Amino acid sequence: MKKIIILGSSGFLSQNLYLYLNNKFEITMVGRKKFDIKLDYNNKSELIKILNRKKYDALINCVGLANVEKCEKNKNLAYKVNVEFTKNIVDAIKSSKHSVHLIHFSTDHIYSKKGYSNENEFNIINNYAETKLLGEVYASKIKSTILRTNFFGKSKHKYKKSLSDWIVESLKMEKKIYVFKDIYFNPISLLTLSKIIDIIINKKIKGIFNIGSKEGLSKSKFAYKVAKYHNLNHKLLIKENSNNFLKVARPKDMRMDCEKFKKMFKFNLPSIDDEIINT
Repeated sequence: MKKIIILGSSGFLSQNLYLYLNNKFEITMVGRKKFDIKLDYNNKSELIKILNRKKYDALINCVGLANVEKCEKNKNLAYKVNVEFTKNIVDAIKSSKHSVHLIHFSTDHIYSKKGYSNENEFNIINNYAETKLLGEVYASKIKSTILRTNFFGKSKHKYKKSLSDWIVESLKMEKKIYVFKDIYFNPISLLTLSKIIDIIINKKIKGIFNIGSKEGLSKSKFAYKVAKYHNLNHKLLIKENSNNFLKVARPKDMRMDCEKFKKMFKFNLPSIDDEIINT
């Protein structure tokens, strides 16, 4: 059985990955909470010791600061978490006894042109996107698979919710919520993303890849589809322009061209309707 180490053990993504991958691999969860091994991510020497204990086949890095407002307000913290921590991980892998394949998560926020962007068409408009792109630079220095993605699904974490969680929970409480008609994306479900991670662990194909559903849509349309699938009152969804609510600049069109991933991995990405069923 292959051995996998997941950094960022208490996060929304890592908890879902663990549940899917646990029966397929021997997994070690490393982090500050809900861990097998406790680790301060600043402590590079301790991470090297952890990597030397077993011959890990892959390291999945789920550490990151994804709060766009917080990244803009506290740029030093954003750089520390999204860039310096990634550098520490890369340095630790370089210094360890065994070769470990890095799986690193980036974001669709680095795209902002109109239409579907391929991996070379990024355009940075906020500090969150900038620090995630800088983190990619370090991750690319070793054998790694870097995934630019936006995911949703039912959270296994009490205090960390996805966009679809927020929509469903709000509508169940009969709350009116504002949804953006001017921001476009093509997110993927946590279930499909977990399947993709399973494939990457076995194939270890290197590179930077966009991962998303077949077709993109506005966030308001996404909310409508989620509401319809769960038989919730879509009339509680109020369509608005994002500029009326957001304090930090965000890309208006984050739709990704995923052809590179489809060709390299021979994996047919699902439609957004199929993905919503997976929630």
